[in-house]
Amino acid sequence: MSELLERIRTLYVEQLARALAETEHAQGEVALRHGTGEIGREGALDLGMRIDVVVVQDGEALRQFHVASSTRMQFEPVSVQYDTIQLELRPFAWDGATLQLTGQSLDLQPLVTWFTQWFGDEDAAGEDGLKGVVHFLSDPVEEPDGLSFEVDLGSAPVQALVTLLDAAVSSGATRVVIEG
Repeated sequence: MSELLERIRTLYVEQLARALAETEHAQGEVALRHGTGEIGREGALDLGMRIDVVVVQDGEALRQFHVASSTRMQFEPVSVQYDTIQLELRPFAWDGATLQLTGQSLDLQPLVTWFTQWFGDEDAAGEDGLKGVVHFLSDPVEEPDGLSFEVDLGSAPVQALVTLLDAAVSSGATRVVIEG
């Protein structure tokens, strides 16, 4: 399963790195901030958000854009037991997946903690301009048997998705579906 996840991630991360390298004055994976410099937090979960590419010149942000996956790897759905949950992976994009959690009285704090850990708060980038961070987790949407979220895993490593599954276990979910 880790090889599959790495291939899905690579499809997007290479595209993001290419967009940064080809865009003059680009800054990547920029956290939205208040005028005070603090990370802007919004929504029911009070989470931040990152923009894929911001073009900055003379200290002024001229434009910003999202780098959307241009290809989605196709594969047969994979269903495995992961810890105490039934996990189903369907084709999804690293930068735009739906996370469905089945369960009653789900505790959202483990998901908030996961996001905060992988969102990070510093802006140091590697040689490829990427920071190894997640970009977005939506507010939950109530479903008949649980909750769903939209998630943008940004340039975070596969380990971020593994720890997201651990957070789902801690939340009390019995089943997780990731698709896009």
